[in-house]
Amino acid sequence: MEVIASAANARVKRLRSLKEKKYRRAEGLFLAEGLRIGIEALDSGWEPQAIAYAAGREDHPQLRRLIDATRGDVLACTPAVLSTLSGKDNPQAVVAAFAIRSPTLADLAPGARLLAAEQLRDPGNLGTLLRACDGAGGSGLILLGDCTDPFSVEAVRASMGAIFTVPVVNAGLGDLLAWRDRHGATLTGAALHAAAWDYRAIDYGRPALLLLGNESQGLPGEMIDACDQLVRIPMRGRADSLNVAMAGTLLLYEALARQQG
Repeated sequence: MEVIASAANARVKRLRSLKEKKYRRAEGLFLAEGLRIGIEALDSGWEPQAIAYAAGREDHPQLRRLIDATRGDVLACTPAVLSTLSGKDNPQAVVAAFAIRSPTLADLAPGARLLAAEQLRDPGNLGTLLRACDGAGGSGLILLGDCTDPFSVEAVRASMGAIFTVPVVNAGLGDLLAWRDRHGATLTGAALHAAAWDYRAIDYGRPALLLLGNESQGLPGEMIDACDQLVRIPMRGRADSLNVAMAGTLLLYEALARQQG
């Protein structure tokens, strides 16, 4: 197989363009870095649409699985070329492109625990929340309003493969409330509010629908009013709140503990 040694190669440039949102939208593809994440994707029913890897590693059994499953371009590259596709601080030996999936609320099974986040702007937080959903058995992440792209390289990397196991849905507040009513879910919002309970002192219901606000502004008034109950995380230091990804993780695991009790 030809080894690609130029970053100007047209097929390499096509993959590299997927680092930008407009090209991800145009192509309907996103990038995932690393052999382990690629195998997790494959085991979760995602087939690579293209793959670039470090030439000379074709005999690695897991890499061979990815190569054989790929439906499009298979590019053997030099390390220098591959580093233009992968993270430069920690370059991976494999970068694969997968088709973007866009489920709707109608496709989302109620499950026992779901997480919703409003105007989530940081891709690291989004990826971490996906990872927390996966770890706590959450059945989906619902994005409300203007959120960061869950298929950005940064969000996919932070998800550590959870982008392939946790459905991500974009929705509006009205649709979310209609979904809640249809499935009998309890909407619990995290907020610094006088009516908020200690997050360890409530029944989250089943399904539990957990709502987080924007990293800096929290939940807007209309969302606070729409919640069935509000919770807060007690803070013993000078900070008044936790990072949104940490807060979401605590709520997911507390809901899990309550539902198992």
